[in-house]
Amino acid sequence: MRLRPAIAMSVPLLGAGLLASCLTIDGGAIELSWVSYCASGKRAGGSGASCSCNERVAGLASVQLVLTRLGDGAATDACAGGATCRFAAPDQQGNSGFRVPPGEYDISLLPLDASGQVLGGPACVPDGSVGSCWQTPAPLRRTVVAGEVVSIGSLLIAVPDCPGTASCPAESGCPVTP
Repeated sequence: MRLRPAIAMSVPLLGAGLLASCLTIDGGAIELSWVSYCASGKRAGGSGASCSCNERVAGLASVQLVLTRLGDGAATDACAGGATCRFAAPDQQGNSGFRVPPGEYDISLLPLDASGQVLGGPACVPDGSVGSCWQTPAPLRRTVVAGEVVSIGSLLIAVPDCPGTASCPAESGCPVTP
């Protein structure tokens, strides 16, 4: 039986494609998504959101996954300095790939500006205890297993409405400061 040239060429190409699609599994993976809302409850960047909230959310360039490993005597961030744990904010989703060493972790998220600085400053993140700070959920504790995906689901990033900004100084609902 003789194969037609088109079919004869497609068999090796298919085999090469299958080999190229193999994943390197060096640990477990974390996948998550996020959404930004103003502290007032309106979707950031949407209609009805305050001017200062929309202005601030425009400064959200990326989010950084923080994986604090537990149980080894010293809490270390498995994502520190890793590009695989930083995701473009407009994507609203991310996946670390199978690079997270197995173990138990507290998993949290940090909002970052274009220069990689934490929005709201270190005193405000991650618990957002100050009213003008960005707020992210408290860390979630999960166990990472090699070859498995830990799905976090969707996390809320609360963007501050108040105080107003230089281009949005007097907003309704914001306290007036003398």
